[in-house]
Amino acid sequence: MKFSIFINQKLFQEIAPEIGIKDAAILGYIQGLCESSSKKVLRKVISAESDGELYTWINYRHLLKEMPMLGYKSTASVSYAITRLEEAGFVIGIQENITNRKFICLTEKVDLLEWNGGVELSEEG
Repeated sequence: MKFSIFINQKLFQEIAPEIGIKDAAILGYIQGLCESSSKKVLRKVISAESDGELYTWINYRHLLKEMPMLGYKSTASVSYAITRLEEAGFVIGIQENITNRKFICLTEKVDLLEWNGGVELSEEG
């Protein structure tokens, strides 16, 4: 179970006021999966459109089980939330044709929630 959920409410309100607290929590779950080093997390390059970017499979049923406080009862609710996150520019989603699984890639906009203005690398790298 995902025991802790960190949501920078101030930055969410500044960057994407249309995103509610439940959608923000789901983004935190997705971010945790995408950044995980676990071999159990399914990642793959989906198509040539993805420019070689690794996408992470989001199992909606697992998300519902891991985040019971969302109060969602169906995977359709999760699907709508992920669509809102896509529309807000936090994730890119691709539906795999063969398995019909939804794979997600985080965008640079997610960094704005952590770094308040994005990450700027020094000249040293």
